[in-house]
Amino acid sequence: MATLMKIFAIALTALIASTFFLDTALASRKKKSPKGSKSNVTSVKAHARTAPNKTRKDNWSTIGNVNPYTGKKGTKRP
Repeated sequence: MATLMKIFAIALTALIASTFFLDTALASRKKKSPKGSKSNVTSVKAHARTAPNKTRKDNWSTIGNVNPYTGKKGTKRP
């Protein structure tokens, strides 16, 4: 019984040690971005949106309205 406990303790110690070393090895392989590099993220210009409703009369795309941000005149019928 004592021999079985020794084998179990050795196996457990080996498992813990291998997990630690494997984690350390993988952590050192992570790619580090060079200083000053930009990440691959697309940015979107800020924009405003009106609350949705069932009418087109107050939308910038409706004839008679002008989008104050772009200056485009509305082309859709109300």
